[in-house]
Amino acid sequence: MNEQKLIGSLFDQKVRYTLDILTSLEEKDWQQLSHPRDSILSRRIRNDVTIADIIKHVVIFEHCIIDAIKSKEQGAVLSTEGDDTFCQRIEKNSDIVTCYQNVHEENLDKMLGLQQRDLDKRLMFNDQAYTGVGLLWMLIGHHALHLGQLRSIPFSSGM
Repeated sequence: MNEQKLIGSLFDQKVRYTLDILTSLEEKDWQQLSHPRDSILSRRIRNDVTIADIIKHVVIFEHCIIDAIKSKEQGAVLSTEGDDTFCQRIEKNSDIVTCYQNVHEENLDKMLGLQQRDLDKRLMFNDQAYTGVGLLWMLIGHHALHLGQLRSIPFSSGM
């Protein structure tokens, strides 16, 4: 298995596991707040970060990074914010899950369709140079961070 397929497989498994958690939540679980130390999302410090906020952040970030690897030129500086309007239209918690499922399928297709020149391209993110493949590995770690955040919350459903 080549590295790109390995990353794609890990990415797919992590997202599907996260989606399984989200679909098992009761409505009241969505209102729970993450620990205040966990609330640094997109460089904004808040004390009222909900499950929906965490997932919207993850969806926006994954979409932004995967798109940037393909579309940005060598040496481009990537935004740390992403497109906040991407998830504005989502109001119900069930819509977040549906949106994430759809965006994930699109992201996975884009990820597996990247060319070697995209994977070798060097891009700047948070004042650090990354190759395209390095950014994909970073996405795995970023997702794991927020999955750990979710797994630390005592949901009523026992997840």
